[in-house]
Amino acid sequence: MATELATHKLIANMSPQDYISVILPTRQRIEPCIKSVMTMVETAQDPGKIEFVLIWDDDDIKTAEATMDKLSPKLKDAGVNRFSAHTLKRLGYERLNEYVTWGGKQSVGQWIVFWNDDAVMKTFNWDTEIRKWDGKFRILRMKEQTEHPYSIFPVVPRDWLTVLGHLSYHPSSDAHISQIAYMLDIMQNIDVTTSHERYDITGDNNDDVFKTRPKLEGNPANPKDLNSVQTIQMRYEECSRLYRYMRATGQAETGWNNKWFVEVVQGQQDPWEKLKQNDPNKLTTQGEKYTKPKLQLDNGQNQTTN
Repeated sequence: MATELATHKLIANMSPQDYISVILPTRQRIEPCIKSVMTMVETAQDPGKIEFVLIWDDDDIKTAEATMDKLSPKLKDAGVNRFSAHTLKRLGYERLNEYVTWGGKQSVGQWIVFWNDDAVMKTFNWDTEIRKWDGKFRILRMKEQTEHPYSIFPVVPRDWLTVLGHLSYHPSSDAHISQIAYMLDIMQNIDVTTSHERYDITGDNNDDVFKTRPKLEGNPANPKDLNSVQTIQMRYEECSRLYRYMRATGQAETGWNNKWFVEVVQGQQDPWEKLKQNDPNKLTTQGEKYTKPKLQLDNGQNQTTN
């Protein structure tokens, strides 16, 4: 059951399309969380149109209250007119995607940003760069210092949540969403730079949150693994649903290649072609091999298995 920190809520009556919603699950990090949020606020062109949904575990309420006691006045002074703080029954890192989906369903923005308490925004007017893609169904990829080909902090159109009912099926949300985006040819690089202040990257935040996070890939025999047969199958199924939505809503008119995914399923197109272009440091294995999927599209472009 979710609990809202009622003393730390400010909701303004504006249309959903006026907002970019930032979803931030966090745990046991007061100062990093404040720093992370304020870098977004202080670099935004219009902080009044940024919504923040912050989520803590219910066994971490003292951290939540201490954080919001400091953060709330800063947000109000900066002109942020919509933010909320919540606690949920602890699900653990291995169910991180459920926190983000829950937060997304509380939000109202046209765009939903997955943010981290160890992330720092570096680009001024980052919100303007996102809004350039209004009306276009894309996953937006901000730059990050490792040059990882995934959208490490995914920016997702709200209709993604509406179509699938969740933001990510797998707790490795950045990987799961990014692979779908490449498979559908909707990954879009944008001119926004972030810094990921994670211990193994920058030496920052070497705390229990970092040390105890579980490994969510590397064992495909585990059905819950990022690259298990079951998870890969789910990605194809979600691609099919999103593909049908994009066709039905005329996304081809926005420059989307509606033949790409059909050719992927038919084994005529390597889905990782553009991922490899975005992976100069070869940080993923997706580009090493491509096996034709045991899937096909019927005449109605509905996905079926052989």
